[in-house]
Amino acid sequence: MDSQIKILIADNSLSARLILSGLLEHEFGISSDDILTAENGQEALEIALKESLDLVLLDWYMGNMNGIETLKAIRNADIQVPVLMVTSESDPDRLKSALEAGANDYLSKPVTSKSLSSKVSALVTVKQTQD
Repeated sequence: MDSQIKILIADNSLSARLILSGLLEHEFGISSDDILTAENGQEALEIALKESLDLVLLDWYMGNMNGIETLKAIRNADIQVPVLMVTSESDPDRLKSALEAGANDYLSKPVTSKSLSSKVSALVTVKQTQD
């Protein structure tokens, strides 16, 4: 995978942001400088508007704007970036609503290295093919 990829992790939990960052650094060799973090949806949207991102990992439950609201705002701003919902949400109807709102895929918490690796690889490859 291209080492110059830039990923945004948006999660209200500091420990979740640290775990995901660590997995991305370890699994993909992504520099910590290329992993941006946000603790709420508004912060995530602001970063997405100004940065050229290759992937957004978006938690469902956050302050200011939840993950679905943030996802819709990213799509309404016509930001062309894959979005992976990373969530403890397990209701099939809610997950379907995330996909209908523009999420490319979802990953259930707790995240494993293997599950994260396969989903991130697939989505980043799609993004790099489009660019």
